[in-house]
Amino acid sequence: DYTGIREYGDNILLFSQAESGTSLTLVSKKTAAVLQTVDLGCTLDPDSGDLQTGSNRLAYYDRNSRLLVFLDSTLRQTGQVELPEDIQGSLVMSRDLNRIYYCIPNEIRMLDLQSGISRLLKQHGVTAQSLISLCFEESLLVCTADYDDGTEKTLYISTTNGATIYTEDGHRCFTACKNAYFAPRTDGSVQEFLFGLRGEATQNLT
Repeated sequence: DYTGIREYGDNILLFSQAESGTSLTLVSKKTAAVLQTVDLGCTLDPDSGDLQTGSNRLAYYDRNSRLLVFLDSTLRQTGQVELPEDIQGSLVMSRDLNRIYYCIPNEIRMLDLQSGISRLLKQHGVTAQSLISLCFEESLLVCTADYDDGTEKTLYISTTNGATIYTEDGHRCFTACKNAYFAPRTDGSVQEFLFGLRGEATQNLT
């Protein structure tokens, strides 16, 4: 059974799960013919930040081997990069697959894959953290964080200088497309849905 689907250039990428891990099946949009099937050897959630697809290549993070693996438009492996062993939570990738944002204890870092340089973006005292998304033309990084006193927060961080632009209590889901965003949250027993455009007042549906 297929567990996920993504557009991939002129084709469609189907995800399925087996005992050995996730399999990718490349299917032609025009003919529905199966072009290629690859067993990744690791389990991959198609909706997580551990996978990013570009127009003619993709990258996925194998947490068992700590390798970031690159495949071309035919699902042939073209390269791999080893990431630190102490990565916390999910990572996120830029759309062009040239920059990787990831967390290690008390730090958020950005790896430039063209230069091979890992740059410290933010340093702060947390017990755990995970990156959720990269949005608004990749200018904003959304991160959930846990603290020693038991509190949980969602941080909205500038990718330019690492400054925290906004903080919310609790772990929030945050989805953005271009300049529009959507963020469901719970206020007591009331479910709220926040949405709006970048730079404009947030609207609320309850």
